[in-house]
Amino acid sequence: MIQAWLQEKHNGHSKAVNLGRRSEIEGQILRACQWASQRPAINVYEPYPLTTRLLKRLEWLYQKTGKLWTIEALEKANTDRSLEASVSSRLKQHLLKRQAENAQQNFLL
Repeated sequence: MIQAWLQEKHNGHSKAVNLGRRSEIEGQILRACQWASQRPAINVYEPYPLTTRLLKRLEWLYQKTGKLWTIEALEKANTDRSLEASVSSRLKQHLLKRQAENAQQNFLL
């Protein structure tokens, strides 16, 4: 299928096709197909890849807390902290809105 496409679409720019070197073309197609199949089909997202920076962070946490942290525990702690910050931010926005409404009512009186 790829060979037929090359024969039809190479527009005279392929020396191997022009000279009829089918074995060279087949070899290149085979190498390309094998090379492409070595890559994973789906890239799995890894939120905390094991890097030297992460290892240093885990070592620092162990020295500070005396607890051995796993990557999963570190991820959970960061998620919890993020949710806490989000809730805190929404609470502050609500309080500021209430204060603005009260100030506006007092101004109108």
